[in-house]
Amino acid sequence: TRSLVAGQYLPHTTWPPGLPLLLAPVMALLRLPLNWLAVKETMILIGLCGIILTWFYVRRVTKRSGAADAAAVLLALNPFYWHFSRMVLTEVPGFVFVVGCLLVIDHVWRDRAVKTWEAALTGLVCGLGMMLRGTVVGLALVPVFYVVSRRSPMVTSRKVHLCVAHIALFCVPFVVWAARNSTID
Repeated sequence: TRSLVAGQYLPHTTWPPGLPLLLAPVMALLRLPLNWLAVKETMILIGLCGIILTWFYVRRVTKRSGAADAAAVLLALNPFYWHFSRMVLTEVPGFVFVVGCLLVIDHVWRDRAVKTWEAALTGLVCGLGMMLRGTVVGLALVPVFYVVSRRSPMVTSRKVHLCVAHIALFCVPFVVWAARNSTID
């Protein structure tokens, strides 16, 4: 494993476990030698799920099927999306996870009274994405934008409390993983 720091080796044991866990069911069904086609087909299915989730998310946010159709078609026609959907890397699963979490966050936080346990559970689910890819860290702050949106201009201590619950539980999976890694030389 190559590090940007010269001479430093990063053992694979410190990599987040998200992709191996995602592929574990497929791997359990396969025998050695490994059938890479089955693994790639799994990644392609995840890519297809991304197109479907994109359609649902855009439809929910815009309330227009045409916009959702356009977004899904543009994603489906993107050659880079399909290139990365065939590769056994975290790019497309990370994208699919982010779109799925944005959809969940929108269901929980938009135009309704959010309960503390809902905010916390949403944060925990979104935080699990850090076990897949660190770039999902932005999901920690998405509810803040719902709190300060034009639809809900009053920032109250209750809303701050909900955002703190979301962010706190968002951090739990990564903190647990970092604690585990602190024992590895």
